[in-house]
Amino acid sequence: MGTQSVTAVYGEYDDTLVRMCHQCDGSPSEHGLELAEFLDGKKFVDGFGFGEERENTFNGEGDLAAQIVAHFKKGPGGVYLIADECFGEEFSYHIRLIVDYLEITVIDRDGLDIFTGNVAEFKFWCQEAKAK
Repeated sequence: MGTQSVTAVYGEYDDTLVRMCHQCDGSPSEHGLELAEFLDGKKFVDGFGFGEERENTFNGEGDLAAQIVAHFKKGPGGVYLIADECFGEEFSYHIRLIVDYLEITVIDRDGLDIFTGNVAEFKFWCQEAKAK
C-alpha cells in the first residue's frame, strides 16, 4: 500500500469545498511538491472581464477546488473524492484562501501540524523533503 493523503480545500466560511483522497505517493516530497508546483504563480480573481487573462488564475475558492481535482485525476482509480477523512492517511493538506494569499497546512498521521505557510514556503518545504 502506498502513502495515502487527503487534500482539502476550504471556502470563505471554512466550509469544505472538496476533500480528495490520494491513495499513493502522498508524501510532501511527491504529492505535496506536485501540489505546490500547481499552486505556484497563480492568482485569484473575482470574475473575469471581457478579454481578461484566464491562464494561471483561480476564480475563487470553488474554481481552485475544481482545478485541483482536474489536475490530479488522470483516470480511473488512484484519486477519489470523499466525504470524510480516509482511514490511514499519512498526510493531510489543508488549503485556505486568507485575504489575498493561500495558506497550506500539513498534518501528519498523528494529528500534528508539521507545516503551515504560504505557497512559496510550502514549495520550498516540499523541495527540502525531496532532497533528503
